[in-house]
Order: sequence, then C-alpha cells, then structure tokens
Amino acid sequence: MKWLSSPQILAKNDQSAEISVHNNSNTSEYKDLNMKVTPSLQ
Repeated sequence: MKWLSSPQILAKNDQSAEISVHNNSNTSEYKDLNMKVTPSLQ
C-alpha cells in the first residue's frame, strides 16, 4: 500500500494527540490510517 501524504502532528508534553488520514478512493482495498501519540521527555 502506498500513502500519498505527509501528515505532521504537534503535541505538548504528556498530552495525547491524534491524526487521521482518510482514503478518498472508491475501492475497498485501501484503508484509513489513524495514529495516536503521547510524547514524553525523558
């Protein structure tokens, strides 16, 4: 599968953030991509 996007996300330390990339194709072989992150400085 090839994604033609470059999503970026900005989140504060210890606060969760979520990004979704949706498919606008009519074929069922492609899916949406969801990503959730919680950054923390160590």
